[in-house]
Amino acid sequence: SGMGNTCHSTWVELLSNGSFNGLAWAVAHASPH
Repeated sequence: SGMGNTCHSTWVELLSNGSFNGLAWAVAHASPH
């Protein structure tokens, strides 16, 4: 796990933890810029 190091791992952790704020963060950073 890590801030932006591995998006997929972050997604798995967020979904498993059920962290809404973290999920929103992941969505924002997962979206193509």
